[in-house]
Amino acid sequence: MCFYINSRFIFCLTSMSKTTKRRTFVLAISLLSLMHPVVLKAQNQTRPNLDAIPTFFFDAISFSSEQKSKSRVDVYLQVPYEELRFVKDGEQYVARYDVTLAVYAPDRKLAQDRSWTVEVREKDFTQTVSSRQYSLTQRGIDLEAGEYEFVVNMQDQDSRRNAQLRRSLLVTDFGKDSVSVSDIMLVNRVTTDGEKRKIVPNISGNVGHLADGFFLFFEVYSEVPSDSISLVCRVFDSKKAQVYQREETQASVGAKTQSFFKVENLSLPIGAYMVTMEVQPTGTLASKPTLKASTSRLFSIRWSDIPFSITDLDKAVDQMRYVAKESEMENIRS
Repeated sequence: MCFYINSRFIFCLTSMSKTTKRRTFVLAISLLSLMHPVVLKAQNQTRPNLDAIPTFFFDAISFSSEQKSKSRVDVYLQVPYEELRFVKDGEQYVARYDVTLAVYAPDRKLAQDRSWTVEVREKDFTQTVSSRQYSLTQRGIDLEAGEYEFVVNMQDQDSRRNAQLRRSLLVTDFGKDSVSVSDIMLVNRVTTDGEKRKIVPNISGNVGHLADGFFLFFEVYSEVPSDSISLVCRVFDSKKAQVYQREETQASVGAKTQSFFKVENLSLPIGAYMVTMEVQPTGTLASKPTLKASTSRLFSIRWSDIPFSITDLDKAVDQMRYVAKESEMENIRS
């Protein structure tokens, strides 16, 4: 099967492996998005930089704090090695980058600010250019309940390249209700070392590369005596249609229970999704079993090599009708 991009480019998928076909198909869509801006203009005119891959990723997650009047927000920053410039330092390769974090209240007043420098060292040069390697840092700050804007700047010290990301976060007062639940952290992998658990957090929010599913980490806060908690997980697509549900009961360990919940392989198409978690104290000690709390967050499913401008693969395929024959379109859709 072949289809034309223009007089200079033609892609044939007939004798390729499944993986190669997919990569070629993605390249074709990418070229189409570049060569036919008029076709995609209506979709992208309000978000002009969707094709740009973020230089780095960050996530902000709200938990209960030891300060009763405030909540703790953990800020995670993930910088791919590809975005850093490593220089030789003796027998190692070193990269350094500066981070500034500013947190603004709704009145635009500066509520918190932090700055720090991160140094990354590797012995093997191949690691410094690997697309799989990244630097991960975390900082915690205490904030009163309310809605805030987080602004994170990252600058490589050697190349002086810099980038900025923004996001809003509603910080919850977890002491207000008898039962409450923290924000959700996406987790790529959970391993155990004796009684300790080690996690690999997912900062980008993309779970498309996790064939075996992923974990949700959250904390349940309860003033209600109980020996277990009932968990109901649901996933909704961008059209608010439910595409996944699973229930589970876990042991409760008092006023604060740290919970890991496995979301099995969803086998869903690329796109944006929302996961919700509903918690309820249960068991023989539960004096008020009607009390419930819930939390939610967004995540995405993407191929690592697909342009960020493509949020709906069906629509992207449909755009190819301008350059492909109808007989080829049937194969592409399948």
